[in-house]
Amino acid sequence: MCKVIYLFIVLLSQQLVYSQGVFERIYLQTDRSQYAAGETIYFKGFLLSDIDTIESANLFVELWDATHHQLGQVGQPVIDGTASGTISIPRELKSTWVFIRAYTEVTASQHSPYQFVKPVLYPAAFNPSSIMGNALQEPLFFPEGGKLVMNARNHIAFKAMPGFSGTIRNNKGETLATINPEFNGMGHFTLSPKSGENYSCYWQSNGKEWSKELPAAIENGIALHLRQTADTLYFDLDNGGNRNLSVLKPKIQLMISNEVAYLVGLNMTTRSSFSYFIPLLDYRAGMAELRVLDDQENLLAARPVFIGRHSLAAGNTMEVVKKDLGKRGENRLIFHVPDTSLRYLSVSISDAAYHTGSAGPVFMNAFTGANQWSDRSGWNQVRNPDQLDLLIQTTIPSGAIISKDNQPAKSSPPSSMQLSGTVKRGKKILANKEVLIGIRSAYTGKELYKVTTDDQGNFALDGIIVYGEALVHCRLPGNAEEELTVSFNLRQPSANVEKTFFDAYQQIAGSFLDAGSTNTVPLVTSITATADDTLILAEKVITLDEVVVKSDPKLVERKRLEVLEDKYVNGTPFSGYSATGEALDVMNDPLSAKYLDLFSYIGMNMRSVSMRPVNGTKQLFYFGRGTGGQSMVTVFYLNNSKVDRDMLEAITWTRWPL
Repeated sequence: MCKVIYLFIVLLSQQLVYSQGVFERIYLQTDRSQYAAGETIYFKGFLLSDIDTIESANLFVELWDATHHQLGQVGQPVIDGTASGTISIPRELKSTWVFIRAYTEVTASQHSPYQFVKPVLYPAAFNPSSIMGNALQEPLFFPEGGKLVMNARNHIAFKAMPGFSGTIRNNKGETLATINPEFNGMGHFTLSPKSGENYSCYWQSNGKEWSKELPAAIENGIALHLRQTADTLYFDLDNGGNRNLSVLKPKIQLMISNEVAYLVGLNMTTRSSFSYFIPLLDYRAGMAELRVLDDQENLLAARPVFIGRHSLAAGNTMEVVKKDLGKRGENRLIFHVPDTSLRYLSVSISDAAYHTGSAGPVFMNAFTGANQWSDRSGWNQVRNPDQLDLLIQTTIPSGAIISKDNQPAKSSPPSSMQLSGTVKRGKKILANKEVLIGIRSAYTGKELYKVTTDDQGNFALDGIIVYGEALVHCRLPGNAEEELTVSFNLRQPSANVEKTFFDAYQQIAGSFLDAGSTNTVPLVTSITATADDTLILAEKVITLDEVVVKSDPKLVERKRLEVLEDKYVNGTPFSGYSATGEALDVMNDPLSAKYLDLFSYIGMNMRSVSMRPVNGTKQLFYFGRGTGGQSMVTVFYLNNSKVDRDMLEAITWTRWPL
């Protein structure tokens, strides 16, 4: 990692806090989007979490009809955050609807339960990707921070009917803005409210002029505005020049999984507006909320945000060089990823010709972790991060991502797989003895467990993962030749049967039934896509045995330096100041090793900075108004964090990770 020292003087303090909470949700990928009676569904479930931990051990997949009668159920172990399997739709059906439902023991019992639901068999005239919300009779307005602030520059998102066009006027009749939707009836505009004025939106419909008043502006508040790049979240604050002490030293919190993931305190006593940023390299993609608090912990502004990172970046392509789905067939795939700053690459493969349906709102529903089924308009039409951000502003209310309390997860029955049995040596029960339980299968390989029997010769082994055909044996330690007699019992994980959890499923499924209630079409009996060639089948799992990364070192070096310069020294706002200057790429500089410390290296390689000793201590000076036309650098930033000078002096080249 290339580390750069930033030479700025700013009154602020910041703290990076790693979230400890876990909120999991599920995205279930199926080999098709639509099925007929009697067909088999091949699925793969992806467990998503705001942090790197996945606590779920079992994925439960169920089929239900429109009368809430269960048609089938399977359970699969979760390995490395995924689980795959098959489930079949019965040939004889009385319903024109079949829903697939997926959850885990964790997602069902966490304080905010989560389950994945979508129709897989439905009337032919019903198109789930085209479900739209009710047409708006009048526009709705969403100030970005939650409230309009007097004399501040406010960014306001709006949601209106298709083809909407209107103007924003004050009570004097002056037109201040013209608004037109940018995406699916949504857009945004800016407004600086003045004292003594109120504002309304005017538009024409059916030959008549209509109007709606905007929310009233407040005096004691902060206007918030966010913008995001691949690895940084920038935010602007504006208090409108208010000198109330409660808004002059705000605290910024980035909330993830109901916990503070990032905290920074700002000092706005000398300025009414301020700009800062939060590095996103340490966070997974997912929903978060940025909050602005006053010195008494009162909420001044809040804004939901989807941390996209590189997940929405375009330009990634896959090339199939060789495809062979035989028993020992070899498949060669080449992934072209133009972004050389990626740290992780996760790949899931399905056949594009066989899975042509768009994931649409169901994927965003899973990835954001919020319930959008009550207002699905636009989720299946998002094509870029800006459109997604507009949709989030106009759909997810402030505070929806954060629980109103800190109640622990609900208690749930044990759901792990358990292997139990009674061990005998001949006809004699082996009581209070250590024995070895061996499990071998084609999927899990060889596993060996040491257990101790009780007074009756019984044992129980919890938390195991066994699927497919498996061989189980029991022997005494040190005696591999003699196999003991064991009566085994395998307890499968139990599905969730809580009424409130099932009621939530009925509400989600009912939203589809309500949307398609006007359709009176027969049962789907044919599928146009064929099923003879797909990469998602559980019996044809692809293993990436070898991964080769090819990159031009000079291209990486040039891109890394361009990113640094664009982020910090090309007139970019940094901590409220506009930064211009130089950047050094220490990692790719072959001459950096000859310097003993950072101060010597910077002093010799930066044109605008020099190094000289002061009272026996090395100090950096930049051209300014000080003695001799130079000023001593007194404030340093390391990886976006303010640090003491002594900390930099202690860093040697051998401690810099490459």
